[in-house]
This record gives sequence, structure tokens and C-alpha cells, in this order.
Amino acid sequence: MVDSKQNLPWVFLFSVLTFFACGEKKNTGTGTSDSTTTPQQVSLVSIDSIVSNEDLYAYLPGKHKKDSIVCVLFFDPQGKGDTPVQLYNGLARQYGMLFVGSNRSRNGLDFQATRAIVQNLIREVSGVYGQQFRKISFYAAGFSGGAKVAMDAANAVPELKAIVYAGAPAASSLATVPLYGFVGDQDMNLADVVQFDASILPPKLHFLRIWEGKHEWPTVGEMKGAVEWMAIRETADRSWGFGLIEEMVEDSKSENDLLNKEEYLLKARFLSQDLSLPDKGASQLNLLHSMSSWKGSRNLKFKEYQAEMAMKEDYSQAFFKNDVSWWKGEIQELQQHRKNLPPAMQDRLLGFFSLAGYSLSTRSLQENEESMAEKMLEIYRLSDPTNPEQAYLRAVLLGRRQQADPAMSALTESLTLGFSDKVRIQQQPEFQFLQASPAFQKLLQSMK
Repeated sequence: MVDSKQNLPWVFLFSVLTFFACGEKKNTGTGTSDSTTTPQQVSLVSIDSIVSNEDLYAYLPGKHKKDSIVCVLFFDPQGKGDTPVQLYNGLARQYGMLFVGSNRSRNGLDFQATRAIVQNLIREVSGVYGQQFRKISFYAAGFSGGAKVAMDAANAVPELKAIVYAGAPAASSLATVPLYGFVGDQDMNLADVVQFDASILPPKLHFLRIWEGKHEWPTVGEMKGAVEWMAIRETADRSWGFGLIEEMVEDSKSENDLLNKEEYLLKARFLSQDLSLPDKGASQLNLLHSMSSWKGSRNLKFKEYQAEMAMKEDYSQAFFKNDVSWWKGEIQELQQHRKNLPPAMQDRLLGFFSLAGYSLSTRSLQENEESMAEKMLEIYRLSDPTNPEQAYLRAVLLGRRQQADPAMSALTESLTLGFSDKVRIQQQPEFQFLQASPAFQKLLQSMK
């Protein structure tokens, strides 16, 4: 018999997976910075400048409008504001925008706390840059748990003019501001995000871009579409909007995949409605929606998503009921695409296992349920062996058990896989007993 404490309803488990740890801890983000300044220096420089402190990581390109600026607030699930800002700083330069990442907002905080963080962030940005710019237009963008933060904040922060979200649906009621969404075709949250998008009804403006990617911040090329949309909203150049709408309509004509064709036309409609411009693709979209072939493609895809949701429900119960040997076989079948399912769905299910492994092992460690943590960490390792977090959390569990050599082995593995948070290692309570170890000190010295 399963312990009643562990026999959680799958719906509750989903809420744990999608809010507490919607974004696993991975080392992501690329980019370079040009110079570092203090807040007092920002209004005095004409070169690219960076402000970095405990609250934020801000990037202002040297070339920008002198009296007004578009500010995009980024929310990363791990509270690493530099990750999205460094990833997208080329777009900030291209469009002359101020990009600011929050270092406070992260998974595990309730919405009351994150709303306060967003409000304080806007006040701080206004304080730092308010003397330089007569007008600052605020937008918010978030990935995974950060997407939930951004969408929820729009309910309480009237300064936010629109939201860009990626990799997760909203977890609270929706404000009236427009939404521009992203989800990868290999993202384990794909079905949830598509279902969320379909649930948004007029007159609310929304658009969802399904791109070729996993559960991660969208590529620079993908995010460019959203940043360009923000730039057009803030300019009086109607020809820019006209041109982009025409481009979407023309691209739809050469697209053979009917669902991709629809996406082009839906973006044209979104832009036309939001920018109060004629929808030049309206007749093509109405014709497409009348075609039996499009209806067949749409119904087939929705059945796939419904089947995936049902499988996730079953797997959510299996986390508690089935042993590791069963999970090993199940994961191997999915990794080798031996199930009678679309390959992309099998990959998304593996991503779901990885997310569950992270979420449930973390919660079990917090609640001192070591046997459950050990089981979920093994599922995590089997389903996502190259993720440095699974090795790090195994080191935490082994350190809690005072197993020095195995803990060092797992910690070394995490660094080999890309783990780079030296401060986290130094502050981890389970590693305090290793402080006198020469091997532990050598490991720390090897990190930047």
C-alpha cells in the first residue's frame, strides 16, 4: 500500500511541477557586456552601460532615444537576471531598448512576493534612469516560472503595457494587456501552453508562437519577433506595422503545413488588432478555417495533446506507485522512441520526468523524506543525465548522509556537466562537513 502522505492527487502534483519548479536549474545564457557602471554614472555615459546589484541586472545600449525608452523587465525562473539580458542584449542594441533582469524573482515564491518584487523593480529602474528619460514604457517578459510571474504581475502593476511569456501557462487570472507567447515543440509544457492559449477568449489580444526548441528561453531569432512588436507599439511609424503584417500574409502563402500557415495569419491578425491596422490576412484565415483539411489537422494535433495530458496524469501517479526498475524500463523505451507515439511527444515526456525529478526531489529534501528524494533523483538522472542539477542534488543528499567520497564524486560530476554556482556550493549546509577536505577546497579553487 502506498503511504497516504505520498498518494497525492495528480492535479496537485501538476501545480507543484508548474509553479514551484517550472524551470529546472540549468546553466544557460550567452552574451557579452561592454562596460560596467554604477547607477550614478548611467545618465552621464554614451557608451553601452550595465548596472548590476542584488535586485537587478540592467543593460542600456549607447544608441537610444534621448527622451524616452522602452524597458523590458525579464523574469528568469532561477532569479538570474543576467541570463536573459545577456542572451538578448543584441536586440536591445538593435532596437535601442533598456533590458532589465530581476535577481529577486525566482521559483518557489508566492505571487504576493513576486508582485512586490516587480513593483520595487519598476521603482528602482525609474529611480536609476528617470532623470535621463522623460518617459519609460515598461513591458515584462518571463520564461517558465518567470512567465507566470510576468502574467500575474500585470494584474497588480498598471505600468506594464504588455507581456511576453515562454514555456508555461498563466497560474492566475489574466489582466487585459496583450500577450505574446512562446513554447517549444519539444517543451514538456507544450500541451499545457496550447490549451491555455486556446482558452483565451476575445476581446483579449494574444498570440502563441510554437518554435523548434525545448523548455528554455527562446532563441534570439525567435525573441526578435516579440521585441520588434514592442518597438512598433511604441512608434508612430504605421508603415512598419503595415510591412510586418504584409510579410506574415506573404509567408503564409508559401507555407504548406496548414497549422503553420494558420500561425502566420494569426500573427497578422494579432498585429492588426493591437496596432489598429487593416488585417490583410483576414480573408485567407477565414478560408483556411473553412477547409476540412485544416480541421482534420487541427483535430489530430489536439487529440495528440489530449493523449499527452492523459499520459502525464498517469505518470504523475506512477512517481509514487512504481519502483525505480519500472521507471528505468519506461525511460529507456522513450529515449529509444520505441513506444507507439510521435517522437516529439516521447521527448516531451522525458522532459516532464526531468521536471518532476527536480521538483519532487527538492520538495522531498525540504521535508526530510530521503527515500522519496533518492527515488526521484534516480528518475531525474535516468531521464536527463546531462543536466548538472541532478548530480548536484544527489551530492546534497549524499552530503546530508555524511558520505564524503560519494558526495564529492557527485559534486565533481555536476561541475563536469556545467554547474558553475560557486556561492551556492559554499553556502550549501550539507557540504559544511567537507570544508576541511583538501579535495573540496581544490574543487572550489577550480571554479571561477
